[in-house]
Amino acid sequence: MENLRQIELIVFDVDGTMTDGGMYYTEQGISFKRFDVRDGMGIVLLHKAGLKTAIITSEETKIVQERACDMILKAKGMSIILPEQW
Repeated sequence: MENLRQIELIVFDVDGTMTDGGMYYTEQGISFKRFDVRDGMGIVLLHKAGLKTAIITSEETKIVQERACDMILKAKGMSIILPEQW
């Protein structure tokens, strides 16, 4: 348990970690992803425990940005890491 107290930052990938891994398309060709609300609550709880979180993704999509912004509002201190920042 003492080793767990040394953790300061937890980084999450998006596809297959914060989503179900699927890519969905409407008949109009609009793509979307399915996020689970429990991930957002988990991140809020991590922040309440004093941990920082970040999302790392190779995609610069509005879908990921919208979900990240939603979670940032609920869990202050979250970061988004894009490929050019690796």
